[in-house]
Formats: sequence, structure tokens, C-alpha cells
Amino acid sequence: KEQVVNQALAAATIEEHRCDTNSDEDLCPALKVAAALGDPMQPAVALMALEASLTTPVVLGGGTQMAAVAALIQRLYQQGYAGDLSNIGLATTAWVAEDPSADLAGILAQLPYPMAAFYADLSFTDSKISNLRRYQEGLVKEGVGAGAAAFAAFVAGDISHDQLVSEI
Repeated sequence: KEQVVNQALAAATIEEHRCDTNSDEDLCPALKVAAALGDPMQPAVALMALEASLTTPVVLGGGTQMAAVAALIQRLYQQGYAGDLSNIGLATTAWVAEDPSADLAGILAQLPYPMAAFYADLSFTDSKISNLRRYQEGLVKEGVGAGAAAFAAFVAGDISHDQLVSEI
């Protein structure tokens, strides 16, 4: 994986320079890397999250892709973009958080600033629907913001774990 990343960075020919957030002349290095190598939504979400964090809490809904956005947010912050990092957290499911191949906790531990992370511990072990039980077997990854949706239901909707699982 590291070799592929190094090849992609070399092919992108990104020059290192200091970021000036008051200038429209050029993108910051972090945005150049994200634009050249990442998903186009990542810089958009990172910039929206930074701006929103100045006035309201922000929850990044997802696993490793949102961890990459968190890293971009923190790099942009280091490069002079305004934001309140204490107002930004990540929410996902325990299936993603506990997936050893993803190592979400390890990724978040590498961030320069601590980030709150919330894991919705949904359980479909007793579900009558076989496809839902596959989540518990590790055969299905949600990948659609289910952890953040569950987090919002628990916090803002005052819905219990059992109520949510029953509705699902």
C-alpha cells in the first residue's frame, strides 16, 4: 500500500509550499494532495466541517473515509484554516470500529489533535432477518453512515438501542 501511495504522490507532482489562506492564488498542500489522490468529497466535507465547527458541533458520519477527512481537517487547521477542533467528532458503528483490517482507533490515534469518536454498538444477533445477522458475522460492512444515524437517534431522538434495533 505504501508503494502505491508513494507512486501516486510522485505522479501527482505536488510541490511543497506554505499555505496562505488569504490568497486565492493557489491551493494549500493538503488540498492539493486530496484533490490529486482522494475522493473529491473529502476536501469539500473537510472545509465545511471546519467552517461549521466555529459555531456548532460537527459529527463526521463514517469510518475510515471520515478518518481521512479528519486528518485533512487537522492538516488544514495546521495550515491556517479556522476551525474549532474540539467541536468535531466522528461516529460510526462498532462493526467498523472493531474491524482489525480497518484499525480505525489506530488511524485516529495518529492524528495530531485528539478527536472524539463514538461507536454505535448495534447488534443484530437476534434478528429474524438473516442478512442483518451477517453484520454480526463480519460479512457485511454498512458504509452508509449507519453509525452516525444511530448516534443522532440516541442523542437527539432519545431513542434506545433496543428501540432502534427493533425498528430496523
